[in-house]
Amino acid sequence: MLLCLLKDFDHDGQKFLKDQTVEIADEAFAKSLMDGDDPTAITQEEYLRKKARESAEVEAAKRPKPTITKVRARFEDDPMSGFKDFGQFARVVRKSDAKSDYGWDERLKTMQGKAITGMGEFIDSDGGFLVPEVVSQTIRERVYAEQNLIARTEQLTTAGNSLTLLANAETSRATGSRQGGVRGYWMDEAGQFTASKPNFRRMTLKLHKLGVFAYVTDEMLEDSFTGLGAYLTTAAGREISFMVSDAMVNGNGANAPQGLLTAPCLVSVAKETGQAAATIVSENIFKMYARMWAPSWPSSAWFINQSILPQLLNLNLKVGTGGVPVYLPPGGISVAPYGMLMGRPIVPIEWAAALGTVGDIILADWSQYVSISKGVQTAMSIHLRFDYGEQVYRFSFRVDAQPLWNSALTPYKDTEQKLSPFVVLASRS
Repeated sequence: MLLCLLKDFDHDGQKFLKDQTVEIADEAFAKSLMDGDDPTAITQEEYLRKKARESAEVEAAKRPKPTITKVRARFEDDPMSGFKDFGQFARVVRKSDAKSDYGWDERLKTMQGKAITGMGEFIDSDGGFLVPEVVSQTIRERVYAEQNLIARTEQLTTAGNSLTLLANAETSRATGSRQGGVRGYWMDEAGQFTASKPNFRRMTLKLHKLGVFAYVTDEMLEDSFTGLGAYLTTAAGREISFMVSDAMVNGNGANAPQGLLTAPCLVSVAKETGQAAATIVSENIFKMYARMWAPSWPSSAWFINQSILPQLLNLNLKVGTGGVPVYLPPGGISVAPYGMLMGRPIVPIEWAAALGTVGDIILADWSQYVSISKGVQTAMSIHLRFDYGEQVYRFSFRVDAQPLWNSALTPYKDTEQKLSPFVVLASRS
């Protein structure tokens, strides 16, 4: 283990100096040097981070101290800038006059510091304002609510507009291909090790911009003293959520997230011989489950178009001259279905395809799907549609997402049956 010394250190008559890097094979001894309130050493990685922080602090101390030129505004620290809700903010903006220092309301003077400026954005002198930050955060929370698909993904953050990951290059479980090339060998005593190494691939996520542009009439602002803010934030949040989830299922990855139905790792299970059009039979379910990558079983779920529910209710296993329901409990339709199929929950979604087409029933483990995003940006203008008596609200959300897998997996045995965390049923038209 490589350690960096925090102070001078003597051991077995040998003297080691502060900031020196030493390699210690005895892990117990190395741990004893790092333990306690006054450790003698830290790991090399921690040491490098410590030095980087110290260097940054030294550089920061060299910079001139800023001069305070104005007193903090009354509402500057309030995320709503003194407004009770989004609706109140909208009505006050409507009454403001951009040509007279934002009219009579001092809260808008605080918003002047938050007004959008810069190339390609609204200009504050033209009546453009950033909507209070708390509203943007509320919309983002709706987008990431549990019932939405993006909430099920592995969510990563990025400081820029893209993120590149080193991903496992494994596409086969054959010997020599596992973990992208790591291989083990049975050895004789004192035998020489045979080298192997993993291969990696790069996957890049680049943010795509999704926009919602909404008009609100002056009459609505005048007549709605309650609920307008909730309506606008709910409507924008739901539309953004709908579009993102739709892209995660159906997107082509060109100017939107990579959808499951066009992903190269998708596995499609063929229909049964002689199977009627627009049907689902028990064998379809069993074979789809068998093609799901086994480690994904515990975290997978069935995502269906609601129209296929009658097909599920009629699924049964033939036993003698009768049958046993696959989906319904033994009590029959007099009690609610379990809502489980092969032990996994069934989730109706709007983005699943119509009965009989690919995507009407999807077995998916969304933990094998990664997403990045930036917070929702909100802004409004009172002049863009001034001659129509309307205010314009603009909401934008930047996001990208794609499966962690770039291909289906060839198993160690039965190599003809590829596996994936994303499985669909082929067309039955």
